[in-house]
Amino acid sequence: MEVNKIWNEDCLATLSRMQDNSIDLIITSPPYNKGFYADRNARQSDVWGGLNGRKIAYDVYSDEMPPQEYEQWQKKIISECVRVLKPSGSLFYNHKDIIYKGLIVPPKWVYDFKVRQQIIWDLQSSPMLDPHYFMPANEWVYWIVKDEK
Repeated sequence: MEVNKIWNEDCLATLSRMQDNSIDLIITSPPYNKGFYADRNARQSDVWGGLNGRKIAYDVYSDEMPPQEYEQWQKKIISECVRVLKPSGSLFYNHKDIIYKGLIVPPKWVYDFKVRQQIIWDLQSSPMLDPHYFMPANEWVYWIVKDEK
């Protein structure tokens, strides 16, 4: 695979061409599937009902997968990332909890992998300027390893 080149394609297509045990470090922040929860069965004034307009607009990606499909997709991506990592390699996977109807929807699939550490990323500020939430906002960075050592 050619190095020092930007590949603008589905990450699973790129990862599929990569050799096992060939990468030292992967840093990724996938779409959070917020579109599935945004305004779902909720009035705009119902702050507990949905994400009320905090949906991220992508060029070609809808970010509205059913949760089970999204989880399987993310597990497949992480599995491919782990496959290409060298035994001493690390994956830093950034994700956030989604709050929907007063419940927290965490990225629980990360715990199917060897999480070395869960890091709190204090954003100091946020593009999520919503008067119904405290600031600053934070997100999680999961340090996933191939070998526990």
